[in-house]
Amino acid sequence: AFLVRLSSLISHLIHHLTSIRSEVDALINLYLEKGKSITHHSNMIQSNEEEEHFAEHTIHMRNAFKLCKKLLPNALEKIDTFAENMMLSLDIIVDPKKVREESLHWFSQVQEPSNSIPVVHIDSISSSEFRRKFHLGNIPCLVQGLDCKEFHSISCSWTSNGVISKNWFIDFVGEETIVPVRKQGVGAVDEEGRAQECEIVYAPLKQWLSSTNPEPGLYLKDWHLVKEIQKGRTMCSTDQELYQVPDIFERDILNSFLTRVTDGDYKFTYWGPAGSYTPRHSDVLDSFSWSYNILGLKRWKFYKPGSDVPIVVKQRSGECVFVPSGWQHEVTNLVETISINHNWVTTANIDRFYNCIIREMKAVERECAQWEIEVFDARESMLRGCAGMDITACFFLLLTTLLDCLVNPVDSEMVAFDVMQTKKLIKLLLGNETINLADRLSAVLSSNDLKQQTLDMAQVLISKLDSEHISDS
Repeated sequence: AFLVRLSSLISHLIHHLTSIRSEVDALINLYLEKGKSITHHSNMIQSNEEEEHFAEHTIHMRNAFKLCKKLLPNALEKIDTFAENMMLSLDIIVDPKKVREESLHWFSQVQEPSNSIPVVHIDSISSSEFRRKFHLGNIPCLVQGLDCKEFHSISCSWTSNGVISKNWFIDFVGEETIVPVRKQGVGAVDEEGRAQECEIVYAPLKQWLSSTNPEPGLYLKDWHLVKEIQKGRTMCSTDQELYQVPDIFERDILNSFLTRVTDGDYKFTYWGPAGSYTPRHSDVLDSFSWSYNILGLKRWKFYKPGSDVPIVVKQRSGECVFVPSGWQHEVTNLVETISINHNWVTTANIDRFYNCIIREMKAVERECAQWEIEVFDARESMLRGCAGMDITACFFLLLTTLLDCLVNPVDSEMVAFDVMQTKKLIKLLLGNETINLADRLSAVLSSNDLKQQTLDMAQVLISKLDSEHISDS
């Protein structure tokens, strides 16, 4: 009787497993049929509902793919329209590295002996002049006059009678909003020249506001206040932007890309008591940065590349500091200070941004080789953890930038330079087999089809530019 029961139970179990296997086979066939229905010339991508099971970064990069595909037709048309203008402007600047060297030589001869950086008033320099002298020249400066323009409104809102207005933050941000308070440890930079990590405590804003004398070393920094307000995570009910980015700090291709395809950015609010500081470091991704003092007094120490002699600058309320790519610096709040800081990239430093990611990639690849990590999704994830961006995102940023430069050029005189710089880097990624771009795209996008479409878009765009003799050298 026992054997009969056992036999019956096994029979039912086999029948049940067979039924499950049939359902699984049906689902696999359905998936394969769906996959076969996707063609290279179509616009079809899984809907948001179908993409929910993908990793967040995969969804973001698929957003980037969609953006590129949307921009491509218009960009191809614009190449014909702007080809003549681009050819005419090619001789304006062709070697950014040489321009940086010449500017650094000028800085060493004129500014360094006086232990100072250039001071400019916003009304005395045009955006184009600022880009050429400071973006392309890659030298620091102190900008005055922005307190009467782009930052006038926020300066009035955040301050009252010469002190920071805590009531604004209570009313429009909310006391329960969680903020990142960093506890600065002792130490400067790591072997790559980056600021060492410090302990972060996430606490309600009311806890920070209630501290009349914060514990030494505490610093509310890298706070994505703008992003939080834009996403409606706070109590801010106004539709107006907190501030307008000055024209001299456009075109910001880093934050433009991130805010369109991800939920991230490099736009920060810093708020620290007297004595709070950021140790000597160079900025993430070899980006530019600017820092506007709403209220307070900062002491900056700049270190010219290759030098350990500090250039000391004091930044007062209403002044803005431009930090060039790769320049190490340390900053101390001499009194309680609140400021707005952006890290950003333009075509003027996009080559340095690219080289930074490639350096980080090579370091990650050496580590992966030691641990025998061959999966490209894992390698890209490690790269994002180290550098803040992986090769896939870098490629989409470059491709999006090139498309934007063609569709909506910011400076007609500089459009050739913008196109030249970006196109050159895209070709480097496409042509360097050791980077394994195709494998990385396929892994991150989780689709061989989208990988191929991405590569096809880039090749079509590059071929069209080449046919119009838009040089990248």
